[in-house]
Amino acid sequence: MTEGDNISTADTSFVTENAQIENRKNKAWIKYLVLAIVVVVCVGGFYTYVKYTEIYPSTDDAYINANIIQISAQVTGKLGKLYIENNQEVKKGQLLFTIESQSFQYAQDKAKADLILLEQEVAAIEDNIEVQKAKLKQAQAQQFVAEQKEIRIIKLVSKGMASQENGDEVKGNLEVARANVNAALAGIAQQQKQLVLQQSKIAAAKANLSTAELNLSYTKIYAPTSGFITNFNLQHGSLITQNQNLFVLVSNEHFWIDANYKETQMSRMKVGQKATIRLDMYQNVELSGTIQSISEGSGSIFSLLPPENASGNWVKVVQRFPVKVILDKGEINKVPHLRVGSSATVQVDTNS
Repeated sequence: MTEGDNISTADTSFVTENAQIENRKNKAWIKYLVLAIVVVVCVGGFYTYVKYTEIYPSTDDAYINANIIQISAQVTGKLGKLYIENNQEVKKGQLLFTIESQSFQYAQDKAKADLILLEQEVAAIEDNIEVQKAKLKQAQAQQFVAEQKEIRIIKLVSKGMASQENGDEVKGNLEVARANVNAALAGIAQQQKQLVLQQSKIAAAKANLSTAELNLSYTKIYAPTSGFITNFNLQHGSLITQNQNLFVLVSNEHFWIDANYKETQMSRMKVGQKATIRLDMYQNVELSGTIQSISEGSGSIFSLLPPENASGNWVKVVQRFPVKVILDKGEINKVPHLRVGSSATVQVDTNS
């Protein structure tokens, strides 16, 4: 190999080495560029996510709720007839069950009889008062005659045309007439007192009758609203105690969602904003609703054992605030049946 060949080979190796160096530099720049793009995308995606969750706060700590009515009886008695069973749907005003009513019917009949007797006694007193008034008129007439006669006889006695005995007699007759008038007045007053007393007894008897009628009506228990019977375990022959909770009626006339949001999600949330609800029971159905109210206190404040942050063992945890979301009109028709306590996911549009 000649000297020229050696130089040519060296030049070629040098060029190749420079090309490899340039190639490595280009690859390094591409890596840095790709890394930078990834970082930018991640930062931008994270920022977008944070802004999105701020504008559209969402929680899966949400549950369907409805009016839950504890059904109880207003009187004590033996269970009569049952017209329902557990988990049955009922309509407002539907008869649910009865309590044996014989004793309550007897009480009502007795109250009616007592009232009639008192009314008859009052009528007798009123008749007696009319008789006493007639006697009073008669006594007053007799008193008038006695007064006129006494005037005439006394004049005759003063002129010597009648004896003193006649004068004493007319005076005595006048006193008797006056006594009869006073007796008639006293009799009327006494009868009027009796009338007032009997009228107060009539008022009490009417109240007793109303109570008896009310208690009799309480032997029939009707559904206060439409809904579903649950937690039902009544049996024929059971003894029903007054104000004893017997079973539950879950109303199906009005449903809402109690969504518990973290305090860090509450800054933009207001009453009237629109919300999107997805139920775990019907995951393919999307419902729309509206925030009706936001609790003024966190859920833990109203718990049985509220936190005592000044006790020295305080641990900070993120608090949750109940938000009541009502379903928009007609939305309930999108699902076959809503059940109280079922889980949901609620997302609020704070721009709405």
